[in-house]
Amino acid sequence: MLKSEVIPKIFPSMIMRGLVLALVAALFYAPLAQARQKAEDSELSKLQSAAKHGDSRAELSLGTACHLGNGVKQDDVEAVKWWLKAADQGNPMAQLLVGNALSEGKGIAKNDEKAVKWWRKAADQGDADAQNNLGTAYHNGMGVKKDAVEAVRWWQKAAEQGGIDVELSLGAAFYNGDGVPKDPVLAYMWFSLASAQDKQAAAKLLDQVEETMTQQQIVKAQGLAHQWTQQHSALAH
Repeated sequence: MLKSEVIPKIFPSMIMRGLVLALVAALFYAPLAQARQKAEDSELSKLQSAAKHGDSRAELSLGTACHLGNGVKQDDVEAVKWWLKAADQGNPMAQLLVGNALSEGKGIAKNDEKAVKWWRKAADQGDADAQNNLGTAYHNGMGVKKDAVEAVRWWQKAAEQGGIDVELSLGAAFYNGDGVPKDPVLAYMWFSLASAQDKQAAAKLLDQVEETMTQQQIVKAQGLAHQWTQQHSALAH
């Protein structure tokens, strides 16, 4: 046990000073917190009003708020309800999210066929995530008849907008000859592009395909990856 003389003493004046500081802080920050809460409530009220009047962007945002529990009670059923309203108006992000919900069975009964229907609607509008999901659906035969060629076609569309998942999928397709002729050069190119975003995710795959290639093929694949990056960087700007 510590001796009493080495235990720090807290004098009444110090206690009083601490209480005063705490009181000042409470008086200062409480109105700010209240003002922020009122502003958030006002924004939420506006969002709900716009959504109820059929604004698809507001419907999408309100659905997402329900999904995340952001300013409202977390409720996946309510989220899907609002996403469906926006999706019916042709909002591609909402169509993607409805498809995801149907695929996962979150907030709505799981239904792969309906998920594919909504992904296709979003994919036809150029949504890269929906194109990737649609390609994966065809690759796995999920909600559609398995079709490796169709899978690659959608992955290639998605790859025009980048994304490590689709680059890895295309690399695997060319490496295995799944839906396309087997081509280690193109497999290396896609894995190399994925590696530029996440080295750890693609390192083993690059090593694996490299073992089957000549040095000339590796140089060609690296050149193709560089060319792809340059072309798509230019398009992005």
